[in-house]
Amino acid sequence: KSFGRGIHGAVAQIIKVEKIDELAVETALGNAYQDIVTETEEDAKQAIEYLRQNRLGRATFLPLTAVSGRTMERDTFNKLKVTSGFVGIAAELVEYDSKFENIVYSLLGKVAVFEDLDTAIAAARKFSYGFMCVTRQGDILRTSGAITGGSPEKNNRGGALSRTREIPELQKLIENGKRKAETM
Repeated sequence: KSFGRGIHGAVAQIIKVEKIDELAVETALGNAYQDIVTETEEDAKQAIEYLRQNRLGRATFLPLTAVSGRTMERDTFNKLKVTSGFVGIAAELVEYDSKFENIVYSLLGKVAVFEDLDTAIAAARKFSYGFMCVTRQGDILRTSGAITGGSPEKNNRGGALSRTREIPELQKLIENGKRKAETM
């Protein structure tokens, strides 16, 4: 799906993730879920100029021709695979069109996902906080040693990834409702 010449959409629109890993991936992405993927640097430049001319605010653009992916070092990954509570590398827990691989790996290629805070802390210590860790509950352990966690705000209905996943489900419910209404 394309939004205009050279614009592919926001990061949240180019990836899909299983419900169980949504919070972890969303946490790992932070605000990058709203970054806009463009074909080239020129497309990003044109979009920035449009925003500037129309005083529409700022956005971060990720040109396919410029962004390079990052991966966990093989030795580290092999040790992580046998670490208690390790779920996977965040980039490997999402689905996406292969043309977006560098984008996905630049954002999620060095993020380890864990079952819970205890296993994430143990791994962060074991690997000397060498990479970011997130938990399925949305806790985050940064390479600086900072730990962020807690519960989502009251009335929070989930983030952009869950809403993106829910759209087709809601569309099906609406269609089914319409069909039932027509047969009444």
